[in-house]
Amino acid sequence: MSKYPDPEKAPDGILSCSCGSGKPTTTQVDGYGIFLCRTCSSCHSVKMSKYRRDIHEQYECDEPVYGEDDY
Repeated sequence: MSKYPDPEKAPDGILSCSCGSGKPTTTQVDGYGIFLCRTCSSCHSVKMSKYRRDIHEQYECDEPVYGEDDY
């Protein structure tokens, strides 16, 4: 446990958004459950616009995605 408080955590333990709004965040993941970013209601559309529209679908890839198979 760090002796320094997490600057992104609000007093109630909920992560506040890095966009500066101070609103609680939601974790965004792709179609395989891989972390993309954290967004709030104020910045969701801006942050998610960096990704393809089909990012939440299980897309084709030629490299293994960890967790797909027991490796």
